Amino acid sequence: MKKALLIISLLGVLASCSNNGSTYDNRSNTPNYTNNNNSNYSDSNISGRVADAIRTDSSLSSDGRNVGVSTNNGVVTLTGTVPTRDEARYIERKVKSINGVRAVNNQLSIYP
Repeated sequence: MKKALLIISLLGVLASCSNNGSTYDNRSNTPNYTNNNNSNYSDSNISGRVADAIRTDSSLSSDGRNVGVSTNNGVVTLTGTVPTRDEARYIERKVKSINGVRAVNNQLSIYP
């Protein structure tokens, strides 16, 4: 129930973002600047290209290559657990660089 409320709240925040092309990572309150291209890709196409880019990156850990990817209106949500904060940030930057991605909701957890 808490996760559903968090997701609904986050979607509301994303919908109300100003036109400066940024959203906020709910963990670090840092801006997630969007890829401001005007490409019209479907959510399933974006998810597939993001997943391919992550899964074929040999610099990532096994868990990093297997993070969950979902897309809604060009906003990519990343879920799963990775070994380091640096890897989570690297994945986020990589995803932001993909055409059609409007914003990234980084929900990646770091190993305890």
